Amino acid sequence: MAYCRGEKRLTDILIDQIELRPVCLDDAQQIFMWRNDPRIVMRGSSQREIPWEEHITWLKHSLNEQEENLLFIVKYIKTSIGLVRFTRKLDDTAEISAYIVDEYTAKGIGTRAICIGCSTAFIKWPVRSIVACIRNDNPGGCRAFSKAGFVVVKTDRCPAGHTAFVLYK
Repeated sequence: MAYCRGEKRLTDILIDQIELRPVCLDDAQQIFMWRNDPRIVMRGSSQREIPWEEHITWLKHSLNEQEENLLFIVKYIKTSIGLVRFTRKLDDTAEISAYIVDEYTAKGIGTRAICIGCSTAFIKWPVRSIVACIRNDNPGGCRAFSKAGFVVVKTDRCPAGHTAFVLYK
Protein backbone atom coordinates (compact mmCIF):
# COMPACT_ATOMS: atom_id res chain seq x y z
CA MET A 1 0.00 0.00 0.00
CA ALA A 2 1.31 3.41 -0.93
CA TYR A 3 0.45 4.99 2.40
CA CYS A 4 1.44 2.11 4.64
CA ARG A 5 4.88 2.71 6.05
CA GLY A 6 4.42 0.45 9.05
CA GLU A 7 6.69 -2.47 9.75
CA LYS A 8 5.27 -5.92 9.08
CA ARG A 9 5.18 -8.28 12.04
CA LEU A 10 3.16 -11.05 10.41
CA THR A 11 4.33 -13.26 7.59
CA ASP A 12 3.35 -12.05 4.13
CA ILE A 13 0.84 -14.89 3.87
CA LEU A 14 -0.98 -13.77 7.01
CA ILE A 15 -0.78 -10.10 6.00
CA ASP A 16 -2.61 -11.05 2.80
CA GLN A 17 -5.44 -12.44 4.95
CA ILE A 18 -6.32 -8.95 6.27
CA GLU A 19 -8.94 -7.10 4.29
CA LEU A 20 -11.47 -4.34 4.70
CA ARG A 21 -14.98 -4.45 3.35
CA PRO A 22 -17.58 -1.68 3.40
CA VAL A 23 -20.04 -1.75 6.28
CA CYS A 24 -23.70 -2.38 5.52
CA LEU A 25 -26.79 -2.09 7.71
CA ASP A 26 -26.68 -5.86 8.33
CA ASP A 27 -23.49 -5.22 10.37
CA ALA A 28 -25.35 -3.06 12.90
CA GLN A 29 -25.65 -5.68 15.67
CA GLN A 30 -22.02 -6.83 15.38
CA ILE A 31 -20.66 -3.26 15.44
CA PHE A 32 -22.94 -2.44 18.40
CA MET A 33 -21.59 -5.42 20.37
CA TRP A 34 -17.97 -4.49 19.58
CA ARG A 35 -18.52 -0.82 20.38
CA ASN A 36 -19.96 -1.64 23.82
CA ASP A 37 -17.33 -4.24 24.72
CA PRO A 38 -15.81 -3.01 28.02
CA ARG A 39 -12.24 -3.17 26.65
CA ILE A 40 -13.16 -1.06 23.62
CA VAL A 41 -15.21 1.37 25.75
CA MET A 42 -12.24 2.01 28.06
CA ARG A 43 -9.94 2.75 25.09
CA GLY A 44 -12.45 5.03 23.34
CA SER A 45 -12.68 8.79 23.62
CA SER A 46 -16.12 8.93 25.25
CA GLN A 47 -15.53 5.95 27.57
CA ARG A 48 -19.22 5.20 27.68
CA GLU A 49 -21.50 2.54 26.32
CA ILE A 50 -24.04 3.75 23.80
CA PRO A 51 -27.70 2.73 23.57
CA TRP A 52 -29.02 0.89 20.52
CA GLU A 53 -31.12 3.84 19.33
CA GLU A 54 -28.10 6.16 19.28
CA HIS A 55 -26.01 3.51 17.52
CA ILE A 56 -28.51 2.73 14.77
CA THR A 57 -29.17 6.43 14.13
CA TRP A 58 -25.41 7.05 13.80
CA LEU A 59 -24.92 4.03 11.54
CA LYS A 60 -27.79 4.89 9.18
CA HIS A 61 -26.56 8.49 8.91
CA SER A 62 -22.99 7.33 8.27
CA LEU A 63 -24.05 4.91 5.56
CA ASN A 64 -26.22 7.55 3.86
CA GLU A 65 -23.48 10.22 3.89
CA GLN A 66 -20.60 8.47 2.11
CA GLU A 67 -19.03 11.75 1.00
CA GLU A 68 -18.46 12.41 4.71
CA ASN A 69 -18.02 8.89 6.12
CA LEU A 70 -16.24 5.68 5.22
CA LEU A 71 -16.87 2.62 7.37
CA PHE A 72 -15.07 -0.70 6.99
CA ILE A 73 -15.29 -4.05 8.71
CA VAL A 74 -11.83 -5.52 9.33
CA LYS A 75 -11.65 -9.15 8.28
CA TYR A 76 -8.85 -11.53 9.18
CA ILE A 77 -8.86 -14.97 7.58
CA LYS A 78 -12.54 -14.37 6.71
CA THR A 79 -13.50 -13.53 10.32
CA SER A 80 -14.88 -10.07 11.12
CA ILE A 81 -12.73 -8.65 13.93
CA GLY A 82 -13.13 -4.88 14.03
CA LEU A 83 -13.97 -1.55 12.48
CA VAL A 84 -12.07 1.26 10.77
CA ARG A 85 -13.99 4.46 10.16
CA PHE A 86 -13.22 7.83 8.62
CA THR A 87 -14.99 11.17 8.85
CA ARG A 88 -14.12 13.76 6.21
CA LYS A 89 -13.66 17.31 7.45
CA LEU A 90 -13.94 20.62 5.60
CA ASP A 91 -10.23 21.47 5.97
CA ASP A 92 -8.80 18.82 3.59
CA THR A 93 -8.43 16.30 6.42
CA ALA A 94 -10.17 13.16 7.57
CA GLU A 95 -10.34 11.70 11.06
CA ILE A 96 -9.84 7.99 11.65
CA SER A 97 -11.02 5.74 14.43
CA ALA A 98 -10.26 2.03 14.60
CA TYR A 99 -10.64 -0.91 16.90
CA ILE A 100 -9.91 -4.61 16.78
CA VAL A 101 -11.38 -7.18 19.16
CA ASP A 102 -8.96 -7.98 21.95
CA GLU A 103 -7.86 -11.47 20.92
CA TYR A 104 -6.47 -10.06 17.63
CA THR A 105 -4.58 -7.08 19.06
CA ALA A 106 -0.77 -6.79 19.28
CA LYS A 107 -0.26 -8.90 16.15
CA GLY A 108 0.13 -6.17 13.50
CA ILE A 109 -3.40 -6.69 12.20
CA GLY A 110 -4.66 -3.30 13.40
CA THR A 111 -1.69 -1.51 11.84
CA ARG A 112 -2.32 -3.21 8.50
CA ALA A 113 -6.05 -2.42 8.67
CA ILE A 114 -5.23 1.25 9.37
CA CYS A 115 -2.89 1.29 6.35
CA ILE A 116 -5.42 -0.26 4.00
CA GLY A 117 -8.15 2.09 5.20
CA CYS A 118 -5.96 5.19 4.85
CA SER A 119 -4.94 4.23 1.32
CA THR A 120 -8.61 3.89 0.42
CA ALA A 121 -9.52 7.24 2.03
CA PHE A 122 -6.70 9.04 0.19
CA ILE A 123 -7.87 7.58 -3.11
CA LYS A 124 -11.58 8.25 -2.54
CA TRP A 125 -11.35 11.75 -1.06
CA PRO A 126 -9.21 14.80 -1.90
CA VAL A 127 -7.75 14.95 1.61
CA ARG A 128 -4.13 15.78 2.39
CA SER A 129 -3.94 14.25 5.86
CA ILE A 130 -5.66 11.84 8.20
CA VAL A 131 -5.80 12.53 11.95
CA ALA A 132 -6.18 10.02 14.78
CA CYS A 133 -6.90 11.21 18.34
CA ILE A 134 -5.64 8.44 20.62
CA ARG A 135 -6.11 8.34 24.38
CA ASN A 136 -2.80 8.78 26.19
CA ASP A 137 -3.56 5.66 28.26
CA ASN A 138 -3.92 3.51 25.12
CA PRO A 139 -0.32 2.53 24.31
CA GLY A 140 -1.42 -0.20 21.88
CA GLY A 141 -3.37 2.31 19.80
CA CYS A 142 -0.44 4.75 19.86
CA ARG A 143 1.92 1.99 18.65
CA ALA A 144 -0.43 0.86 15.88
CA PHE A 145 -0.76 4.36 14.43
CA SER A 146 2.97 5.05 14.77
CA LYS A 147 3.80 1.81 12.96
CA ALA A 148 1.32 2.78 10.23
CA GLY A 149 3.40 5.91 9.53
CA PHE A 150 1.44 8.46 11.55
CA VAL A 151 3.47 11.14 13.35
CA VAL A 152 2.63 12.95 16.59
CA VAL A 153 1.67 16.60 16.13
CA LYS A 154 0.66 19.38 18.47
CA THR A 155 -2.91 20.48 17.79
CA ASP A 156 -6.05 21.45 19.65
CA ARG A 157 -8.07 19.13 17.40
CA CYS A 158 -8.08 16.29 19.94
CA PRO A 159 -9.76 16.26 23.35
CA ALA A 160 -7.74 16.58 26.55
CA GLY A 161 -5.91 13.39 27.47
CA HIS A 162 -5.37 12.45 23.81
CA THR A 163 -2.43 12.60 21.44
CA ALA A 164 -2.88 13.65 17.82
CA PHE A 165 -1.31 11.38 15.22
CA VAL A 166 -1.29 12.52 11.59
CA LEU A 167 -0.61 10.70 8.34
CA TYR A 168 0.23 12.98 5.41
CA LYS A 169 -0.49 12.06 1.81
